Amino acid sequence: MSKILKNNWQFHLANSLMRGNWFIDPQFMTSQAEIVVNLLNKKEINISAERAEYDMLWGNGTAIYGIREEWKLLPKNSVAIFPIKGTMFKEGTWCSYGTEEIEQYMKTAAAQSNIVGAVLTINSPGGEVSAVAPMHRGIKAFKEAGKPVVSTCDTCMSAAYYAAIETDLILADNDISADFGSIGVMSNFIDAQQVYEKQGYVFHRIKAEESADKNVAFEKALKGDYEMLKSEALSPLAIKFQNDVKQARGAKLNLDTSGILNGKTFYAKKALEVGLIDGFGDINKAVQLVIELS
Repeated sequence: MSKILKNNWQFHLANSLMRGNWFIDPQFMTSQAEIVVNLLNKKEINISAERAEYDMLWGNGTAIYGIREEWKLLPKNSVAIFPIKGTMFKEGTWCSYGTEEIEQYMKTAAAQSNIVGAVLTINSPGGEVSAVAPMHRGIKAFKEAGKPVVSTCDTCMSAAYYAAIETDLILADNDISADFGSIGVMSNFIDAQQVYEKQGYVFHRIKAEESADKNVAFEKALKGDYEMLKSEALSPLAIKFQNDVKQARGAKLNLDTSGILNGKTFYAKKALEVGLIDGFGDINKAVQLVIELS
């Protein structure tokens, strides 16, 4: 896959930051607010359209190696390794590959006869709601080929955890910083209308008679009334997230745990106790488990 970014990648990034729905740990969003503002305030971002290769790896149960797309040249019984690092976006940015790009790498690897399965190495606070489905499709490609997928995680929050639940096993790669959960959804948007109005811009919003209900929830949110946006947009996403976690984790999940489906986070030992994960294991352990399951 090309390292070249889409010409409009900056637009997609800014659009996501300004008006996206998020499966993400809110503490991370708060800590990154200044960075986001600085990015959005730049008049021009002078960055080359070429970026580093996606850091794919492969393992054989004894060692981990780098790779540059030539999956077919790997030895038999190889395990493909896909890093999921930082904030998850559907579209690729200068900082990271988008999940729709990672999906294509995964589908290519899943089709190779010399690859027996995959490992996801996750260290992410979550990301865009739209970033989850491509990860599920990539994992599904391995499952449809009869090949196991194991995830080994440090931080695995919200959208990242949503991705991980589709893997056969979820491991914590340590018992110090590894944490899980933040099962919930939030929305953010920036209302810059007053800024433009001070500069003399006049805003008009005209709807067709047949479109009286169009954007009502958003219009109310602009006025500080968030109830319709929560009930019609956010709650359905949150409920689906909860139901998918319950279905994926099944009887392992201790639903009596306070906050487990409502945004609470858990360090690794507690996450194992309440059924959010299946055990402990670093990348080598995860590779070995994939080989054993294949």
